[in-house]
Amino acid sequence: MVLKKLKQIGVIAFAAFAGFLNSNATIYTFDVDSSSGIGSGYFSIDLPENWPGKIGQSTVIAASTVSGARIGGDAWVSVVISLNELLERPNNAVLSGTSTSGQFSIAARGIALTPADAVDALPGVTLRTSVEPVSNHAPTISCPSPATLQCNNGAVAELSVGVRDEDSDPLVVFWTVDGVTYQANEVPSAISATGTTVGFTANFESGVHDVQVSVTDGKSSGVSCSTRITVEDTTPPTVQSLAATPNVLKPADHRMVSVRVQASATDNCGPVTSKIKSVKSSDPISGLFKGDLAPDWNITGDLTVQLRAERAPKGRGRTYTVTVESTDAAGNTSTSDVTVSVP
Repeated sequence: MVLKKLKQIGVIAFAAFAGFLNSNATIYTFDVDSSSGIGSGYFSIDLPENWPGKIGQSTVIAASTVSGARIGGDAWVSVVISLNELLERPNNAVLSGTSTSGQFSIAARGIALTPADAVDALPGVTLRTSVEPVSNHAPTISCPSPATLQCNNGAVAELSVGVRDEDSDPLVVFWTVDGVTYQANEVPSAISATGTTVGFTANFESGVHDVQVSVTDGKSSGVSCSTRITVEDTTPPTVQSLAATPNVLKPADHRMVSVRVQASATDNCGPVTSKIKSVKSSDPISGLFKGDLAPDWNITGDLTVQLRAERAPKGRGRTYTVTVESTDAAGNTSTSDVTVSVP
């Protein structure tokens, strides 16, 4: 895990976001020839109440007179409506309005690709559709600069990106850390045109993490930027306690006695390992008196050592100083001493 378990802040589950407008506009064209008896004028289209665009009814659009030849040689005019969504029930559309011949209302039941295909339509009226691409501008996104944080049971990073969409399209922002997507944010169209910031907060573990942020409007290819979060541990571990068992060697009969050291150490960013680094004696190793033995110690394991139960005939006794080194995952070290005496 690159983000610490149970310590994610503001990381949310997300579902796929739907509701983008289509990237193509569907153009609905009513072709009207002289056989309809309409003539020229202003026309409107009545759309079903359940049409997804919810424009409403009787949207008035000025018809443009087009002179040209059709199969019967009739002159015709067209009412063209450009929509960003498909019409669910185009056969329910009604062409109505006021012309030189008075009021009219004609259901456009014919759907054809060209005016010449309007054989089965009502007299003189054809509804045909075509799909044309709509110009779209990709959204923009800007990421923050890389950051280096000090580890303290991980490191909380608060990141934000700036996003904007020139076309006022709704946006979705995806946050990916080290190849895993953790969060998605929806940006409504009401604020996408002026630009806004989107935030992501999480607790990162020690190490270097690549953060990739992408934004999409559902029409163009996603746009992305990236930054990097580095979590460093420069603080050495803290040795809580050291104890040696036994910590007194007697009688002083020159035996090598096995001693075990118990070490307790903590760190702000992970596990700690401890081991004996060195041993010192308050007496010289040899030459104290006739019959003294050497060596006086032997490190046998990470936290085990053999010490000789020996001391000078004169003096206050011998003291062994055992130095223990504790190391964290980043290689930071601390040392501490524990003593064993030979009275």
